[in-house]
Amino acid sequence: MNGYILVFAPPGVKLDNVANKLAEKLKAEHEDIEREIKFDPETEKALNDIDALFTPPINMETVTSHLPRSKINELWNDAVARCLKRLKDSDKPIKILSGHLIYYSGKRNEFYSVVDQAALATDNFKPTTVLLFIDDLYDMYARLTENGQLYSPSQVKLFIRKFGRDTHIDIDSLPRERSSSIIMGWEIRNLLHHLSWRRLESVMAENLAYRQLKVPFLVWSVKQLTESIKLSFENPESIPIYLSHPVSEPRRERNENGHWPEFTYEVNQLQQVLCEHGITLIMPTGIDELRFHLQKGRYTGYLKDRWPPIDDETELLYSPPGEAADFHYNTLLLPKYWDSQKHRLFQLKNNEWDATLRSEVNAFLQVLVREIESQIAWRDLLFIYHTEGLMVFRPFYSREPRPTFSGGVDAEIGLWEDISQLGSKKRTAFIHFEEDVKLMLEAKGESIWKEFVDAVWKLLTKNYHIGRDTVENMVQNRGDISEVENILNRSNITQRDREVLRKGFPKIWHQGKIDLLKKYLSNSVVVKEELIGIWVLKHFEQLKKESVNIANFLRNGMPAGNNWEEQIENLFPDNFINEEV
Repeated sequence: MNGYILVFAPPGVKLDNVANKLAEKLKAEHEDIEREIKFDPETEKALNDIDALFTPPINMETVTSHLPRSKINELWNDAVARCLKRLKDSDKPIKILSGHLIYYSGKRNEFYSVVDQAALATDNFKPTTVLLFIDDLYDMYARLTENGQLYSPSQVKLFIRKFGRDTHIDIDSLPRERSSSIIMGWEIRNLLHHLSWRRLESVMAENLAYRQLKVPFLVWSVKQLTESIKLSFENPESIPIYLSHPVSEPRRERNENGHWPEFTYEVNQLQQVLCEHGITLIMPTGIDELRFHLQKGRYTGYLKDRWPPIDDETELLYSPPGEAADFHYNTLLLPKYWDSQKHRLFQLKNNEWDATLRSEVNAFLQVLVREIESQIAWRDLLFIYHTEGLMVFRPFYSREPRPTFSGGVDAEIGLWEDISQLGSKKRTAFIHFEEDVKLMLEAKGESIWKEFVDAVWKLLTKNYHIGRDTVENMVQNRGDISEVENILNRSNITQRDREVLRKGFPKIWHQGKIDLLKKYLSNSVVVKEELIGIWVLKHFEQLKKESVNIANFLRNGMPAGNNWEEQIENLFPDNFINEEV
């Protein structure tokens, strides 16, 4: 497949490395805009012209800190022109141009963009896709603290100096718990700063693709299978699909039991299973940031273990930061104090915390949590906008019977429903396991009665003018002829109509259960029938066998399920239909 792919990422993703890995997998030609700028003799000349202090080799922090936007814009345009020339001259069918959409000047504390979409496309060389790589906030932050980069702990000295000037307080003279609180405020500001940066990069990338270049846009976490993203560029039949599934419930199980439930590992296999049938499945757990430990309703600073990785690093575009303490960053956000003798940060021991510091830690983290929650909602909805459909996996999954889909899944389906009602052809495959369905019916309890009566009434009113009270009495007596006749005799229905209803009632009862269960299994969405496919399966091995049919439905609409209706008496036994007390 031929293609010219524009690849962007916020800082901290190690874009050059990630894009190089992708290019190697695709056997593509790759050029990087910032790499071109850094090695451009004009860049060094411009720095020398303003007597900037720097040590070779030049990095982008040096460039953006010292040079004004006007000069960087000039260097950027020249770099893009040279990169595009080399890409066009290459014989390789796939070409990749990577770079950042948003720059930041630490010296001037400003965000800006120098991107000119006209420079990225010529009459005979236009992008075919815009791809945005993202990664966890914690990984990105760790990368940016390495080797004296943007948020390096060595920069604490600059912060302390400014804090002392502004407040006339010497941090070194404060008790450790007080200085730790001040340092934590600095770190939380940096994390919020980077979340804002990531959002800006994403908004710019979507606008560039969707509004300006009018090409497909794909957001991709680097903690997903490289084979799956490779598929989307090599196979013309491949389509991107967003995977929607419960996240909070399996994490609660992990926290209480000390191990992840089997559900977690089922989710992690889905990308490979669907990849084999031409589906690029986008996993929400590729970014796992909302995992803060609570104790007595307060945030403690500890991070819980992240969702287990899909595979080892060799199968992902991800590579861990060199100075990362561990994959989970459990202690990353704990308070730290600055040791002026050793010129480094040290974690405050737990027995040094006082009540005031614990309250301050909770307050700081509440701000961070709210911003991460906002980004999760926004990012997951972005996935839905720019994929070709949804695969909803076990939305009723829970240790305790639950009557509804999980909250996150419900919100994602709500957006899909809105888009579909406006004419979108995006399909959704609802995948349920029998055990979840029965637990859901158990959790709904007496509420099933009213909804079942409504389902039967809806069926009957297609052919008869009949009151709901009459239908409720018919359902209450389960179609027994003597009792139905007595009920009907109290209503204004002829003998002939009573006989027709009596004979047809078993089929109506049967169909009523199918209609009601379908409503539950599809979250009561109101969309065109052909956009919904429902599978009710016994276990994960059956899902693997059905995966080719699920993929075919997502791609072309057939088959729309696994004929679960034939098993309605097993899935929805009559004993679940009980009159309200």
